[in-house]
Amino acid sequence: MKQYHFPQIDSTNDFAKELLKTESEIIVTADYQTKGKGRSNRTWAGDYGNNIYYSYGLRHDVVPVLDNIIIYQIIGCLAVKSLLIEQTQNDIFKLKYPNDIMALDNSRFYKKIAGVLAEHSFLGNDCISSIIGIGVNVNQAIFNNEIFNNATSLKLLGYDKNVNELIEKLTLQIQFWLKKDSVTIFNIWKNELNLVGKIVELTSSNDKWQVDSILNDGRLLAINCNSGEQRKIDNGDSVRYKIG
Repeated sequence: MKQYHFPQIDSTNDFAKELLKTESEIIVTADYQTKGKGRSNRTWAGDYGNNIYYSYGLRHDVVPVLDNIIIYQIIGCLAVKSLLIEQTQNDIFKLKYPNDIMALDNSRFYKKIAGVLAEHSFLGNDCISSIIGIGVNVNQAIFNNEIFNNATSLKLLGYDKNVNELIEKLTLQIQFWLKKDSVTIFNIWKNELNLVGKIVELTSSNDKWQVDSILNDGRLLAINCNSGEQRKIDNGDSVRYKIG
């Protein structure tokens, strides 16, 4: 497997997507991204050299079922959480739907420490490749005003870590989870989220919804707490809910 590292790049995911036209499995990392990607066209920002900017890409030998491609985002989330617990020997990390990893800081609030963005390329209706994009706040100590109250890092939690060493261990974690069957991975993720029965609020409205179930494609089946309306909440929806 080839690995590519850049002092600066637009987006590790975008570069990985181009590489997968000729490569079967690759890793792309950078010290800094100028156009790092978050969900819903948001940007993923961070300091130069202080964080993990990482993409793991693979071209599929066997075309996956479309409803199952959520598994690559799940693998990214589980790999990051496993890495953080391994490196800190402290289980203060939780997954937040759909793609964030949160950490309990000294103020006893959960703040975002990492995010995962899985992207896929298609030929017609066939998914031919997948990329697991990961950003982890490692040694960044100052965040801009927009995210200051909602973000943290290993440094702010009291852990000094070498970014390059963490990248090597993150790759091992991803490879570990890729070897597991999708049903096992999905059930672990559902149990980690512990969302069924909880009340969530869509950031696009003030409506509150109770989660009835997590569907096989990763969407939430939810019931409106006031009207009883049923709807499906997916990756494009940002939700708020109490973690822990």
